[in-house]
Amino acid sequence: MRLPLTLLLAVSTLWAQGPERPRVNRPLRPGGPGPGEEGPLAPQLMQIRMTRIRESLNLPEERARAISQRWGEYDREFMQNNRQIQQVRQRFGEILFGPGSEEEKNVRVKPLLEQFLDLRRRQVEAKSRFEEDILAQLSPAQQARLIMLVDNLTQRLLEAVRNRPGPGRRFQGGPE
Repeated sequence: MRLPLTLLLAVSTLWAQGPERPRVNRPLRPGGPGPGEEGPLAPQLMQIRMTRIRESLNLPEERARAISQRWGEYDREFMQNNRQIQQVRQRFGEILFGPGSEEEKNVRVKPLLEQFLDLRRRQVEAKSRFEEDILAQLSPAQQARLIMLVDNLTQRLLEAVRNRPGPGRRFQGGPE
């Protein structure tokens, strides 16, 4: 099963950021969720996932809960790695667009590049472990239903993120 990146980003953003409107490259809020921590919407998101998984895949509540919990674990790991990746990217920009010769920049960027590639490798490994854990519990028909469910939830979450109130925004997709 391949989970669309947009779902992972939307869910992870909602999971980690809580009630504030998600913003790209937003610094962590003081007192807000840190790497690997859950925001206030986490229980709601888990309940939504669990209910939809149970209904769509015709699973008992305990199996749906286990899949939903595993999905949440993946979200936390993804967000923790993603924050670190964004920090490394920011450092790339600071070095590459800052003062210094190309040779100096190469020396300063090299360890960051190694760190970046390691973090991306960990993202891929985490996704593979997550998919293996989930697929091991489902029949082929359930796997196909889950893929369709993920696509549906992706669309709904993206719409919800777009329609969230925030500075200069209104409900129902009002003007910015």
